[in-house]
Amino acid sequence: MISPQKVLFATGSNISTASDWNVEMAVVKGVANSVFAAHDFCPMSTLSFANDNLFDAVQIYLRREWEPSYAEAIGAALRTFYLQPLVHWPDLFSLEQASDQKLWRLTNAFFGEGKEKPIVLHFDGSKKVEETIKAIQILSNEGFVPCLENTVGVEDRTLSRTYIERYIEVLLKSPGARAVIDVPRLWCNKNGPVEEALSRLAFILGALSGKDSPIILHLIDAKDESQERESWCPLGQGII
Repeated sequence: MISPQKVLFATGSNISTASDWNVEMAVVKGVANSVFAAHDFCPMSTLSFANDNLFDAVQIYLRREWEPSYAEAIGAALRTFYLQPLVHWPDLFSLEQASDQKLWRLTNAFFGEGKEKPIVLHFDGSKKVEETIKAIQILSNEGFVPCLENTVGVEDRTLSRTYIERYIEVLLKSPGARAVIDVPRLWCNKNGPVEEALSRLAFILGALSGKDSPIILHLIDAKDESQERESWCPLGQGII
């Protein structure tokens, strides 16, 4: 069965505080540094915000051009605030990216000795399933916890059935990998009406119900189906 521990991440510039979330199951509540999109996604501001508003964890979008010293400073601040890090790697996940030793070094700087090292990876549905599984194994062998996130097509922003089936297949064949379900992307208006989005979400959760690991939910609410930043709103105040 799905682990009762879910990891919830709110993203965007208009979110409620962790204390406002009425969630009955055991959760780790986190916030992504996209909350400071208007300030160049500042990681340090995000850490202060998370600490002040009683979040448990922070997702940091990693920039490859960062110097190791900057990543180390972020890691030190995470430990000062007792915040759990989740590192989001840039671009679509690939074999080449999985072997990028600079990304390894920068990512390692965020985590304390002996700590679990989860990283969020955008799943590329155009890649062969076997290739993605191999890339996941590379990261697992380096001590990382690969967390695959659904995304949408770059050109048409659609989420096809084939994409979803490949996403599920990779996760089920990779015991060390975890699912990151980006719920807002399921609601993209080019993916159909809300009823289809609900069906799509239920299909993914049902298919992964036998995977004994936490599921990370990326959550944000929206006032309409436009998927525009202006429509974003706190959880529970929109259509999602």
